[in-house]
Amino acid sequence: MQGYPSKISIFGTAKQITMSSTKKRLLLAVDFRDQSLVALEQAIDLARFIDAGILMLHVIDTGYFLARLFTEREHYERLKAEAMTKLNNLAGQYSASGILFETRVEEGKIYDKIIEVADEIHARFIVLGKNETKEGKRNIMGSNATHVISEAHVPVISVGGLKKSAFKKIVVPLDLTRRTRGQLFSAIAFALHYNATVHLVSVMIGGGSERKSLIMKKMKAAQKTFAENGISCTIKLYKKSNDPPYTKVLDYVKEVSADLIIVMTHQEERFENYIGAFAHHIINEADIPVMTLTCHAISDRETSELPPLIDPLGIFSETPRKKFLGLFKFRGRKG
Repeated sequence: MQGYPSKISIFGTAKQITMSSTKKRLLLAVDFRDQSLVALEQAIDLARFIDAGILMLHVIDTGYFLARLFTEREHYERLKAEAMTKLNNLAGQYSASGILFETRVEEGKIYDKIIEVADEIHARFIVLGKNETKEGKRNIMGSNATHVISEAHVPVISVGGLKKSAFKKIVVPLDLTRRTRGQLFSAIAFALHYNATVHLVSVMIGGGSERKSLIMKKMKAAQKTFAENGISCTIKLYKKSNDPPYTKVLDYVKEVSADLIIVMTHQEERFENYIGAFAHHIINEADIPVMTLTCHAISDRETSELPPLIDPLGIFSETPRKKFLGLFKFRGRKG
């Protein structure tokens, strides 16, 4: 169609390198609402962290409403052209950031396309706005964000609120499952880059002594390893109470003025495409970015070789990797 721009545009630095020559990419989902614009600034910081380019993706929903509204293909192509223009303008505004941008417009089911494109480009992270809606006095995470977080094969950073975070205080809620080592490696990588303090937190679900509990032993072991890597780390263990565990964690997030939460989305390994109730509340109700790790994003193998998603900078030597993995071999119990 005449006048319709290419589906993909590249915005480079003065070097004019192509996106295909970069080793790493982030996928930023853009719907042009305020939260996705805050997510753009967050993605730029993250791209600097892992030395990556950013693919800015807008997906035009081809659901029943649009199918009826745009019965003529010409009108639909015009909508795509307008979206591409907006993306290109956004990329142009941040051209001085030194980050290489790619802009892309797709059509289809929004969350399916985000995950599909992330897989296609081997994205290291997906960054998106939560796009909350109001239900009474509660904020409810948008359904597309929920699906992406549930089904993504890579870590997702969901951005809530309208202010970019500095990632200086990171809260990591822990349980006794094996997959929490992914949270801890990610926390080390982020803490080293952002010179951040890590706050480990958990809530006991049974009785007994806090000091002698397995979760306390695990947290102390992790704290020691953080210290050996030169990272400030605190631990907080709440006793069992009638309050849901997520409320304790969210209270603690406010207490320490945290600006990033790293959480596993799947509480049970047998479930797929499922956000556990605890994680869902944390993601929904936190007003700071939440980095979510699905079962897909964490390797099952007991190995000293970490996937690059867990060790994005390749900062861990062989010995610390083996030592750190060896600390977390509890199976099947929680909290």
